[in-house]
Amino acid sequence: MRLTTIFVIVSALFVGGLLAQDDLAQYQPHMKAAAAASGALRQAAAAKDAAAMTTNAGNMVTEFTWIGTFFQGKGKDDGVKFAAAAKAAAQAVVDAKTPDDQAAAAAKIAPNCGACHAVYRAGSAFKGM
Repeated sequence: MRLTTIFVIVSALFVGGLLAQDDLAQYQPHMKAAAAASGALRQAAAAKDAAAMTTNAGNMVTEFTWIGTFFQGKGKDDGVKFAAAAKAAAQAVVDAKTPDDQAAAAAKIAPNCGACHAVYRAGSAFKGM
């Protein structure tokens, strides 16, 4: 009986670990896409390239929508709020009428990214998931 209980517990931990890795494997491409769009958005803002800012901010809106849904599925309300705030800031870039307004709106994205990373990242490793 004791051996069966130990086996069930160890098996559950193993399966749970595999499922967590699968979740993170789905999550990582979206975070990498958001990070790439963020970098491209910063470059476009420096160049005052309105079309590129709109395109990259739109990509960020898409990614932060997915990221928010991911955190919601994990029951991480703070993660949902970080993603929603970053999404709203990216949408403000899309909606802005001038490159200067776009650049000002873009500056409001990074603090949300940093706040979320402070909770859920430790260098290149995930934490708090």
